[in-house]
Amino acid sequence: GWHPEYGFQLTYIAVAIDTDHKAGSGNRDIGHNARYRLPADRAYERIVYIGGGVRIEDRGSVLAEYLPVLGDEHRPLGTASTGTISFSLPTQYFGGRPDTWRFTVLVGAQDDHGGAGIGDFRSVEAQAGEWNGGGRRSPEDSNVYDVLVTQAEHAHKK
Repeated sequence: GWHPEYGFQLTYIAVAIDTDHKAGSGNRDIGHNARYRLPADRAYERIVYIGGGVRIEDRGSVLAEYLPVLGDEHRPLGTASTGTISFSLPTQYFGGRPDTWRFTVLVGAQDDHGGAGIGDFRSVEAQAGEWNGGGRRSPEDSNVYDVLVTQAEHAHKK
């Protein structure tokens, strides 16, 4: 059912953060049922999952996590009326200099498997159904609907 403490629902996001710019030095698989593999030059050291909460992972180990509880609807992560999700994370969990990080943002539908929590990317089939998204054209297609790739700018002066 609807979880007002989230402020949004059924959106799932993975933010892969490349902190060292070394091709292949980090992870490439997005995980959480994304069925998506980044190219070697986009390998990441940390990943943030946003669904029914926020989780920071390093190679499958959870470094930090926030799961909304009853009462959090007064300050939810998302605001459906404005179409925004907003939160902040301590940089200590990421390493490197934030002004050099590169981000790859992957967006799909959330599947919490009926148990609330962070969840996973919802499966996508050719035809949308009650428990799956639609639009898959090939068996090799991912469960990700949109990908945004950013480049860090070196904002510091030498």
